[in-house]
Amino acid sequence: MSGLEIAAAAIGITDVAVKSIKAVYDFCKAIEEAEGKVVEIKNNIIALMKCADGLDFLKSASDSVKAKILELGLKDSLEQCGKSCKELSGEMKGDMKSLRAKWRVVRHEARIERYLADISTAKSTITLVVSAASLYILVEMGSASEAQRKAQAEQLQRDIESISRDAQQQQERTTLLAAELEKQNQEEYDDDRDSQLRQVNGEVAAHQLLRANCAVASDDLKQLAVVSVKVKDVYAEGAGSSNAAGVSKDAIDKLKEARIEAGKMTAKSGGQNQIGIF
Repeated sequence: MSGLEIAAAAIGITDVAVKSIKAVYDFCKAIEEAEGKVVEIKNNIIALMKCADGLDFLKSASDSVKAKILELGLKDSLEQCGKSCKELSGEMKGDMKSLRAKWRVVRHEARIERYLADISTAKSTITLVVSAASLYILVEMGSASEAQRKAQAEQLQRDIESISRDAQQQQERTTLLAAELEKQNQEEYDDDRDSQLRQVNGEVAAHQLLRANCAVASDDLKQLAVVSVKVKDVYAEGAGSSNAAGVSKDAIDKLKEARIEAGKMTAKSGGQNQIGIF
C-alpha cells in the first residue's frame, strides 16, 4: 500500500481524493520533457508522494496518535489536494504542446497556481504530521530517553518554523494580489479578472490552512514539553531570606510534565524555602 492508501484506511481520506492525486502523479511521472507550470506540478506532486511514504507509521499508530494527526489537518489538506488534482487530471489531456499553450493564458495560469498551492499545502502538512507523530510516539512509548524526546521536539520546532514562515510569506503575497485584483474589478469589472481573483482567493485559503496546521502543532509541542528543575541543598536564615524551586502558574498549563528535585532544604529564624507551583 502507498502512504496515501495507508492514510485513507487509517483516518478516512476518500478514495476519490487518493485516486485523483495518484492520477496526476502517474501522468507527471510519465512526462519525459516538460517546462513551465508542467515542471512545477511534476516536481510538487512527486515530492508529495515521496513525503507520503512517511505515513507508513499510521498502520500501527494508536487511536490517540491518529486523533492528534486529524487535529493537525492531514485529512482536510489531502481532501482539498484531491479536489484540485481531480480538476487538474481533467485538464491533462492532449499533447504537451497544447497543454503548455493553454496554461500560458492568465486565467488558466491563476488556476494552476491554486492547484500548486493545494498540492504544496498537502505536502507540507504531511511533513509536519510525520515530524509531530514521531514525537507523539516517543512520548507514548514511555521508554524513550529524554535525549530522544528532546531531539525530536527540536526537529519538530524547526519544521514548524520553516513551514509556517514560508506559508506566511505566500499568504501575504497572494493577499496583496487579491486586494489589487479586487480594486481593479471595482474600477472596471472583467470576467477574466474575476475568475483570476477567485483562484487567488483559493491560494490564500490554502496558505491559511497550512498556517493553522502549524499553529496546532506548535500548541501540541508546548503540551508535550517536560521541564526538569533540580536544586542542591539550600539554606535560608532570617526574615526575608528565602529560596524557591518550581514552575510558574503561567507556564504549568503549557507543560505535559514538570519534574522538580531538591536536596536538603533548611530554614531558620524566619527564613523560607518553597517547592512547587508559584
